[in-house]
Amino acid sequence: AGADLAGLADVLAMPDAKQRALILEDARVRDRVIALISQGDEPSIRAGLELVREKGLEPLKQAMKDDPRAAKVIGDFIARGDEKSIETGLGLIAPFDPAWQRAVKDQKQVREAIIKFYTSRMYAAVDPAHGKYGYDDAEARLKQLEAIYPDSAEVFQIRNELEKNRRTELAALNERYDKLLADGRVVPDPKGDDIDD
Repeated sequence: AGADLAGLADVLAMPDAKQRALILEDARVRDRVIALISQGDEPSIRAGLELVREKGLEPLKQAMKDDPRAAKVIGDFIARGDEKSIETGLGLIAPFDPAWQRAVKDQKQVREAIIKFYTSRMYAAVDPAHGKYGYDDAEARLKQLEAIYPDSAEVFQIRNELEKNRRTELAALNERYDKLLADGRVVPDPKGDDIDD
């Protein structure tokens, strides 16, 4: 597919802007870019998206954005759900306008994969039953998710759950400490810091 697109350099060199625009808007040219992206692997997606971002290819870029196949292929790549696919896919669409980024990110399978990825990392950092109290790490993952979906009710609910879990765990730890203190099981160490301050 890359060889099929090599002729675009000749098109860009054409002196007649109208003729150049007509060729770039041609569905066959767009279809060749979509075919490259549709190979579905990172190098092909990257090559196609970088190609349409080149100076002078704005009509082709717009044609690609107007074609739902491109957003679908990139969405399928991100929806694989692994760290590399999500981070690479989001990075590849970052230079494009917010509306087209949303067209990719708001696909059901993409949204589910991204939310699952970040929440699983978030809750892996916080597991009091196994002595994990990484609320700062969980907060960092949640902020990444909020940056991806800033107006999401689902993400807002996840934030509320994390904050509720933090408050509940802190209250339980305080209660255990107070009980140990009341039972005389926490005794001052004249050489140590006073933990009750």
